Amino acid sequence: YTVEDTGGTGKNLVNTSDPDWYVGRLSPATGNTTDQDQDKWVTTGYIPVTQETSYVASSTITTSGSRMNVTSSSRWYFFDAEKTYLGQTNGYKYNGGESYITIDNSSMAFMRVSFSITNLTDYQIEVGTTMTDYEPYIG
Repeated sequence: YTVEDTGGTGKNLVNTSDPDWYVGRLSPATGNTTDQDQDKWVTTGYIPVTQETSYVASSTITTSGSRMNVTSSSRWYFFDAEKTYLGQTNGYKYNGGESYITIDNSSMAFMRVSFSITNLTDYQIEVGTTMTDYEPYIG
């Protein structure tokens, strides 16, 4: 596959070495870590977001072995520039069966995303409205 030239960074925004990486999920009410579901969920660190930009998530589903769009089954949490919790969204948009999120709140500066631990090996968040082939995090 071809890696898009983005100035030395790859397309996958999920860094499992991020110091804010968390085994478990965040509280939808507070955005804080919780010890609930630590055997089922993992959560990214703070990923910078850009206004009016769309993001899509994908992973290989264990039961089918197929790579699928998992945007709607992931949990998206948003924070301002000071990393103050703004809330969780379920505002997914659909494009030919592909779901994605679009940053449309000027206060949103970072997102954290919780997803199933079974998708850990090849979970990918990237800019765009359509998923592409998996690429490991480059930085």
